[in-house]
Amino acid sequence: MKRFNFNNEQDTTPITVDEVTKAVTFNGVEFASVQEFAEFYALARDVKPENLKNWVLVENGDTYSFVLRAATAGHDASEIAIALRAAGFTPDEIAQALAGNHVADEPQDEFTSVLERYDVEFLKYGAGVETLEQLRELADELVEDAYYDEDEDEWYNDDYHDVFVSFESQARLKLATEFPEIPADFAFAYKQGTLADKYESNPEAANKILTVAHLAGRDDVQVHFVTENGAERRRVSNLQAYTHVYVVGNKVIVVL
Repeated sequence: MKRFNFNNEQDTTPITVDEVTKAVTFNGVEFASVQEFAEFYALARDVKPENLKNWVLVENGDTYSFVLRAATAGHDASEIAIALRAAGFTPDEIAQALAGNHVADEPQDEFTSVLERYDVEFLKYGAGVETLEQLRELADELVEDAYYDEDEDEWYNDDYHDVFVSFESQARLKLATEFPEIPADFAFAYKQGTLADKYESNPEAANKILTVAHLAGRDDVQVHFVTENGAERRRVSNLQAYTHVYVVGNKVIVVL
């Protein structure tokens, strides 16, 4: 009998691991491996599918632990808090997780505190940086820079919220340029390769739109086609010819 631990929590769960195949049996259900069991467990604990890459399975004797990569030695409370927020944890859960990892009880800096409200990957894309450290450096520079408002005859400094909102606006502008008329969140998910995790293909809804169009005397509907080269708008009379059809707001989107 082995035991499974999630992110260094106090409780562990007994699991049966086949010595040969390494398959896991739990409550009569078989999982192909401990990794698969751990990922399903994490999803049940509201970890977003796209963030499973941030978790690692560690074996220590008879115990398997599924932990955040950031929750290892050499990371401070701010880094762990950001990683936990990216994994979908609430502020209360973050506090509990930090306590469970024996992180010193230090107040979060302003950058980390404000960042928890935003999608880190979206901000990095808008800011044109690759790493969290680069995002922090750029944000710090912008917060420190003062600017003069001629109308008010005053000098002002942006705070981190202002800077992050600006990064979001830049991200949406980039996406609107590359994928015209496509909702920014959808376009970003497409670029990140996480579309299947965040949106469900719904050809039935698209066909309903086409059916209503026929009822209104129209032979086709406006469809937005998304490819790696961008997006374009066409009129289509047969949506059944396409596999990946989405309805986002009032837009029919086909991903090729």
